[in-house]
Formats: sequence, C-alpha cells, structure tokens
Amino acid sequence: MPEILLSVFSIVGGLSSGEDPDELGPMGIVGSAAFNLFVIGALSIMTVTDGPKHILDVGVFLWTAFASTFAYVWFWFVLGDSQVELWEAVLTLVFFGVLCLVALGLDKWTSAKVRAKEHEANVLQDASKYILRKLQTAIGTLAVVKLGLGDEVAG
Repeated sequence: MPEILLSVFSIVGGLSSGEDPDELGPMGIVGSAAFNLFVIGALSIMTVTDGPKHILDVGVFLWTAFASTFAYVWFWFVLGDSQVELWEAVLTLVFFGVLCLVALGLDKWTSAKVRAKEHEANVLQDASKYILRKLQTAIGTLAVVKLGLGDEVAG
C-alpha cells in the first residue's frame, strides 16, 4: 500500500500544476517488487526448517512469470504515449483479476495433486501394516521378528 500511495501522490501532485508526472512513484513500485521477489522469497524459504525443500509443481510460478512479463510489455504499450485512457486502466484491472484467478486455480490444482499423492502413500502404508499384523497373527510374533520386520509391526 505505501508504494501505491506514493505512486498516486507523485502522479496526482503534478497534475494540478500541469507538470509531467514524477518518476518516484513507479520506481518505488519496481524497487518494492524486486525486494518482495528476492528478499522476502529468500527469507520465506530459509525459515521453513522441516527438512529438505522440494518444488512440487511450477505451474503457478510459470503463470506468474508469464503474467509479469506480459504486464511489463502491457505497461510499456500503455505508457508509450504518456497518457492512460480509461479503457486501458479498466483492462489493466481485468488483467490483474485474471492473474489472481488463474494463479488460485493452479494452486488449488497443485494442492489437490499433492493431497492425492499423500493419500495414496498413506493407503499403501496402512495396507502394509495390515498385512504385517495378519502375518503376525498367522505365524506369531517371533517369526516376524526373525524376518526382520519387528519394527514395522510394533508401529
């Protein structure tokens, strides 16, 4: 929000006197975006200490990378004549909505895939425990321990 307000104030402040808009606002937004991309991303990754980190799916990343590249080209097109028309502003807002909705959809899809894999792994683990318990019941605990399966049966 501070970057947006800085940008709005720097642009609106120059409109009343007929001056060209100040570059401080847009440069603040670009600098903030770089900070968010690198520093906050790095700190977020470093603070998660639950073992090794894996990239489960790059769909959302690829979508946001494409959308960011498209946004820079779009802004270059829109700001080429230093005049933003109403339809350009509305279309930019629509593009942002599309970015959010597609990213949300991709994230939900990835989460569903991860949950399905976790469920499959749990079913296999439960099935193996069930088989070991049946084996223990059928041939006895001593035979299962001799087979080297004692730890799995105890759990």
